[in-house]
Amino acid sequence: MTTGPVDVLLDGRVVGVLTDPRFEDMFWFSYAVEVRDPAVLDDDAWEACAFTFRDRDGRSCGGAMVGGARPYLGDGRVMLRGLAFD
Repeated sequence: MTTGPVDVLLDGRVVGVLTDPRFEDMFWFSYAVEVRDPAVLDDDAWEACAFTFRDRDGRSCGGAMVGGARPYLGDGRVMLRGLAFD
């Protein structure tokens, strides 16, 4: 888990920003999502792990898994597992 803002990228462009991490359960954390592009609302893209993530130090992460029920951003938050930066 990272505490600073995290860019959500799709095909190299920022489509959202994750903030306000909250522990949910075991390995799951939820994040508030600032929508920069409607593509970040695509549930199929979340399920396909199509997004990559970049922290403010420029480190990237791919393969974070979405959890919960559709719509994944229904309450303005998304639940993720495996959001870790090298």
